[in-house]
Amino acid sequence: MKRMRRRYLSLLMCGISLLLVSCGNGDPKGTQICESQWYGNVCLMEDGILYKNPDTDRMEYFDYHTKDYGPLCAKPNCPHASKECESVFLGQKAYFIGRLEDRWYYHTADEELGGSFRSCGLDGGNDKKIGEFPYIHDGSFGSRVLFYGNSCIFAAGKDYFEEETGEWTGTSSGIYRYRLDTGEADILCPEKTYMRPAYAVYGEYGNCLIYTEYNGEAYALKKKNLETGEEKLLFEDKSIGLVWLDGNLLACVSFKDANSKILEINLDTEEQSEFPIEENTGDIFWTDEIKVYIAYENRADGKTWCQTFQYKDEDFRLIREDELDDCFVPYILKDNMLIGRLGGNNYGLAYIDKADFLAGKENWTLLKPES
Repeated sequence: MKRMRRRYLSLLMCGISLLLVSCGNGDPKGTQICESQWYGNVCLMEDGILYKNPDTDRMEYFDYHTKDYGPLCAKPNCPHASKECESVFLGQKAYFIGRLEDRWYYHTADEELGGSFRSCGLDGGNDKKIGEFPYIHDGSFGSRVLFYGNSCIFAAGKDYFEEETGEWTGTSSGIYRYRLDTGEADILCPEKTYMRPAYAVYGEYGNCLIYTEYNGEAYALKKKNLETGEEKLLFEDKSIGLVWLDGNLLACVSFKDANSKILEINLDTEEQSEFPIEENTGDIFWTDEIKVYIAYENRADGKTWCQTFQYKDEDFRLIREDELDDCFVPYILKDNMLIGRLGGNNYGLAYIDKADFLAGKENWTLLKPES
């Protein structure tokens, strides 16, 4: 396995294995593609996932095809135990990270490096500062960071506090495009201040940014043409929560008058469908092949349980019911293999065959680094 990982990292450093991925989670379907995207604690790419592991404090890489998994480090005999190791350095310093061609680009906001964008080679060498950026990306509601061309797009904001008491008074947030070649930032959606983040970014399709915007009462789902600036509301009179984008297929959870629905829209034809649901939805994974949502419930025994439902044959069916530590949430589907998070707060990465997951089996493989 170590030999396989060194061989893979060697290819990675040469830039041979770099492919492009659509801003959804399947094969490229749209006219605008991004090379990588940050989501939660992972960077999703066409050939693998980079995982910010909270247990090891490292960046660790999983190759979809070889199933090789380990620290993002090419140094021979490295113990991966200090910031001299690039996997540890990035695990501690990078707030989010993405890959463009033969370099990693990341944002840091710690006291040592300050609020800035930096980049390094795929082997961790030639680390350099690109420019200042003081605001912090907010990953609330599944908001993503999109890397493509020479730019990244993300929602970010700044918290405000009362000077004397230190009480939080609100968050000012906007959607930004940071130019990684020049170190300059454009504001794509104007800053707004509320007692919550105003925006969440979900992807691009047809050169349009897909995002939600808070209007003081609810979150509206919109698309914005990045060339003309034209905006369009995708669903009228809907309060939008979770959003999932897979190529031209977009699904989201709508909350209105205590009634929840999953709304689906084809971004090419604008054809819409509705799927009523009863449970309190916490996660969604929605593609042409698999339509799944996961509901969470805090029960009288003090434990959190999750129920996984699949839409099939014009109805939802329960395929799993688990305690939180055994709940599997898919991130991406590759070669009939689902890769995602397993468990609750201290989750890890795991994978399982698509057919086994839909059959309610639990023979997933939890990824564990060798050292």
